[in-house]
Formats: sequence, structure tokens, C-alpha cells
Amino acid sequence: SGLIKGIGPKYAKKIVQEFGKDTLEVIETDPDRLHTIPGIGRTRVERIKQSWQEQKEIKNIMLFLQGHDVSTSHATKIYKTYGNDSIQIVSENPYKLADDIWGIGFRTADTIAEKMGFGHERYVRLRSGILYTLNRLSDEGHCYATRDMLLRFGSELLNVEDNILSMTLDEMIRANDVIVETPPPSGRRQGVVYDISELDELVLAYATTIHKSQGSEYPIVVIPVLMNHYIMLQRNLIYTGITRAKKILVLVGTKKALGYAIRNVTVTKRNTMLKERLQKAGGR
Repeated sequence: SGLIKGIGPKYAKKIVQEFGKDTLEVIETDPDRLHTIPGIGRTRVERIKQSWQEQKEIKNIMLFLQGHDVSTSHATKIYKTYGNDSIQIVSENPYKLADDIWGIGFRTADTIAEKMGFGHERYVRLRSGILYTLNRLSDEGHCYATRDMLLRFGSELLNVEDNILSMTLDEMIRANDVIVETPPPSGRRQGVVYDISELDELVLAYATTIHKSQGSEYPIVVIPVLMNHYIMLQRNLIYTGITRAKKILVLVGTKKALGYAIRNVTVTKRNTMLKERLQKAGGR
């Protein structure tokens, strides 16, 4: 994970292959056994010992998390996100992991919570399950969910009675965790009324893609940054979108999505035949 000096990815793999789930216990109680790993000498073992002692808080957090069957990779992400507050945050609400950390979804958080003894009808579990259900419906192309739809799918996911989930949803509505909108009667348009004194503040706004905006600049730019369309969350696109703004930039979304986009530097190849066409055109 890079948290312990002297153990990079290469040696971490060898150590885990040798000691398995007892790896941290070996480093904690009998680190001299690391000598049995090819390539790990006395100097490296001493460096590991020193680093392990210096990072006592990290050690306690990693042992706590792995004691609840949290994988090393997830434990590392949790520590890097919450630091020394990791144990307190996870103990109070393990479902917060699904909100804050990319790669840990509701089902993983639910497994961790179950290991920690959280009941199936705890509010934090039901709330997280409802949000997960909304996101899943969004991934399927839905722009909204009716109450009945949300309760039906949520109850199947969480294995709880509809009335319990309904009370949770009502509380989420009061806390503005979800937004309820009542559509206007069929055939009627819903208007927005402005006072005449506000007319000078109205300006036209245009929606366009980041690709089409390249080469242009705008006084104000609003960019949605959400996990719904995570394939489009790429560092180069975020950079291009941000640099289109001349005066004001507004990012609408989640820190989780923005963090994912910043870390995503993957460049994918596309079949366009552009090179071949240009070569052919140049040869004419």
C-alpha cells in the first residue's frame, strides 16, 4: 500500500503470499519472520519495524478494519480518506464509506456493517440502501423514481418491510437527502414568474458537451460531475471543461466523482481511420 516504508508492491505481494491473512499479525508480533521472504534482508526488516512503530495509529486502524474482514486495499483507501478518524467514522456509520470512497459501494459497506453487528433496520443502513437504489435506477436511464417504485426495489434489496422503509424515506425527505417533486397536471405547463425588476438579470444559457466546447470560452461555466456516467469522468475532460470558464466556474456533483475523474488518466484508443484517410488524401 505504500504506508509502510520498506514494503513496496513487489515485496507486499511476496509477504501476503507467504503469510496470507496473518500478514499484519506477523509484522506486529514477530517481524523477524520476514527474513524468510527472498530478497528481504536484515536492513529492510529493521526499516519495516521502525516504520511500523512510527505509524502506530495506522497500524491500529488497519488491524481494526481487517478484524472486520475489510480487505487491505479497502483499508488503505479508508485510511487515506479519513486518516486518524477512520476507526471512529467506520464504527459510527460504515455506510458512509459508500458515500465517500470510490470502489466501496453499498453492498461492500453493508457486508462490513453486518460484521460489526449493525442491525438490518438501522436508519443509516436503510438510508444508504435507498440512495443506492436511486443510483441504480439512474444507471438504467430513469430520471426519477416514484415512491412506490423506490419502496418496492428498496425493500427487495434491504429485505425489510415497506412500512419501515417508508418511514425512513419520509425522514430523508425532511432532511433534504432526497427531493420530491409533484408534476403539473397533464397538459398544463408550469411557468416561472419573474418580477419586471429582475428582467435585466436574465441571460440566455446554452447546454453543450465539453468536446464541442473546445476552443471556446464562456463567462460562466456549470459542469455536472456525477458518478452516473462515470465512463466520462476523465482528468483531461475535467481540465478542458474547467478552462472554458473566464469568470465563474460551478461544479455540481460529488467530491467522490471529482476525485475519480482527477485520478482517471486512462487514454483509450478509438477506431476512426483518420490516419489512413489523411495519408490517402495527402497522396493525391
